[in-house]
Amino acid sequence: MSVQTIGLLTSGGDSPGTNAAVESAARRIWERGGRALGVREGFRGLIDGLITELRPEQIDGIGAHGGSFLKTSRDARIGQDDGRERARGVLRQAGVDGLVVCGGRGSIALGVARLMECDVRVVALPCTIDNDIPHTEASIGFDSACNKAVSLLEAIRETGRAMGGRFFVVETLGGDTGFIALETAYGAWADAVIVPEFEFDLQRVAGRIRSAVEARGYGILVVSEGTGHAQQFTDALQTLLGVRGRATALGHSQRGGPPSMRDRFLGRSLGTFAAEMVMCGESGVMAGMHEGAPSLVTIPRVAADTRRLDVRRYQEVNGLEDPPRMSIQKNPSGTSQPDRRSP
Repeated sequence: MSVQTIGLLTSGGDSPGTNAAVESAARRIWERGGRALGVREGFRGLIDGLITELRPEQIDGIGAHGGSFLKTSRDARIGQDDGRERARGVLRQAGVDGLVVCGGRGSIALGVARLMECDVRVVALPCTIDNDIPHTEASIGFDSACNKAVSLLEAIRETGRAMGGRFFVVETLGGDTGFIALETAYGAWADAVIVPEFEFDLQRVAGRIRSAVEARGYGILVVSEGTGHAQQFTDALQTLLGVRGRATALGHSQRGGPPSMRDRFLGRSLGTFAAEMVMCGESGVMAGMHEGAPSLVTIPRVAADTRRLDVRRYQEVNGLEDPPRMSIQKNPSGTSQPDRRSP
């Protein structure tokens, strides 16, 4: 039996736990007698031929670190005929039999779907802090991002207790989805949350914040970046409430730092499984978690379906009795938010 050569590639925004997936996949490839190649800088590196052989001493322990050991990027050329032809040539020259691709929804639904046309087996891994990929219980990186956000929000809460008579607006990452914002708001007992998926009544939000300030001296609103900037909400609420407000945008601090234990577990479990599957001949599938165990789902199904927010949790945070209406994703200024998803 010939030695199988498997390439490892990370695409899109970095997420804690991706390195754990890369390390575990490489280890399994070596255990099965294969060669592990690293594709540097995502799809751009694939198209430009930035492929190197990985050695055990290079990847030993990288799973404990955030970021991406292989580096990552977004590159629309993989969706173009010329880009795919160049990628096909690079893969053929390197003797690559299969690829394990770590990335978010855009990378999987768009990029991996195009890679399937390059005469190589492909298994994807859901690596994104946004947690917007369907058919997996969680994406690699989501838990770490939420833990970081909750920790920072609790620090803000301590300031609120010490300096009363004000409210705080905390903006999380999440692109055009509200999974991080909702999980953070729920886990840290925020007074309200605003996400792109649902319509919101700013007057009602203001009422929630006013009640919190009157009851305990401070209020907390969590907003997802896809709904607008924290400062926009702060300015609007200050006008409505006549109370001092402070805006905090967590930004890319949520991406960095070491992965949580949960994301290390997901990275190792899914990375090992993905390497095993691609070496066994599987292709055009994503490895996700289902009922606590790795499983496969086809890429077309991932691309076609949508992950939904927990409506009951959203109602509980906002004190709503009736289910919210779906949103057209407008921020406080009334302008629509863009869809930032790309390979």
